[in-house]
Amino acid sequence: MTILIYIFCVFLFLFLFIVPKNKEKLRPLKKYLFNKFTLNENSLHEQGLFWFAILFPLYSSLCFIFLLGWDYPFKWDAIGFNDFLNIHKFSLGILALSPILGAFVVSAHRSIQTAKQIEVTEKKNKVDIYYTRRKFIKEQLSDIKTLNNEKISNPNILYMKFFTLSGNYNENKEVLFIENLNYKLKTLNGFIFKLTSSKLMKKPDIDKLSADFNKNKADNFLLILRLDSIIYQLKTELEITVNTKCYIFNIIKKCSDELANAEKNYDDACTYPISNDDPDYDYHEEMGVVYEMNIDNSFNEMVEDIILYIKNILDTLKDIYLILFNDTDFENDLPGLSHCYEHIKNWRQSGDKKPE
Repeated sequence: MTILIYIFCVFLFLFLFIVPKNKEKLRPLKKYLFNKFTLNENSLHEQGLFWFAILFPLYSSLCFIFLLGWDYPFKWDAIGFNDFLNIHKFSLGILALSPILGAFVVSAHRSIQTAKQIEVTEKKNKVDIYYTRRKFIKEQLSDIKTLNNEKISNPNILYMKFFTLSGNYNENKEVLFIENLNYKLKTLNGFIFKLTSSKLMKKPDIDKLSADFNKNKADNFLLILRLDSIIYQLKTELEITVNTKCYIFNIIKKCSDELANAEKNYDDACTYPISNDDPDYDYHEEMGVVYEMNIDNSFNEMVEDIILYIKNILDTLKDIYLILFNDTDFENDLPGLSHCYEHIKNWRQSGDKKPE
């Protein structure tokens, strides 16, 4: 009978301890019970298991003391106290479990809190590393300058173009953006090939200098604009503030003006045919040499400036890639960049004067 009464008391205790006050919580009862007796990182006084480990032995001990001592009234003397200890050894043993079980729960709760603190610290460190890295990369990107003293106007936007941020501050390469850059590099490489194969890059006939050069310029007008356009697109993708959209066109126009001016100066100085015994023959010869030197210098300077300009945008993209990924093996992601470099190298070795 005592056992049955105790079992009833246990169920009464559990009912009062675990049944939620809010009736809506009775619906997901299984989940509620699990949360009720599961330790988490919250304060110890909020842990249901802690209070259960302390109160249940205390409650059980009181129940057994009451039930087992019902027929033995307590006497306030030495004999009564000794009888109480003999009768309630089991009840007092259960009572002793309260601090022991509580200590176990406290130890487990401390471990959970420590693990949570480590997790939070690791996450904070990861966040700190992420933003420190971004700050460093931003400073590095801000120092990049092109041949025309152009700079990256939005380093943060450029950074986000190259990376996608997933959970837990993990970064992944933005494959679509890199593929788009590679497509533009492939297009640029095709335009470089067409330009190097065109008559515009061949020194014009000295006897019909301006007419020959202007004809070649007109024949390749669309190619020049497309080359300027693809470089402008690359700079825009890389968040570079563009000073001029038609830089190559301006280089060629400058050369055209210089050739026309050299031709005019020569024609003005040598207005008539001259024989070997003419007193001005040496002067005419000297002007002819100067004329040819001016043509060579203007033309070679044009080719050199075009190569430097194209190579500069390639170097800028390479520098950006190395800063962002710290990886010298860019050929896997940007094979078009290597192809452009190879074409520039072949152009340099074609026999004309090229920059070192």
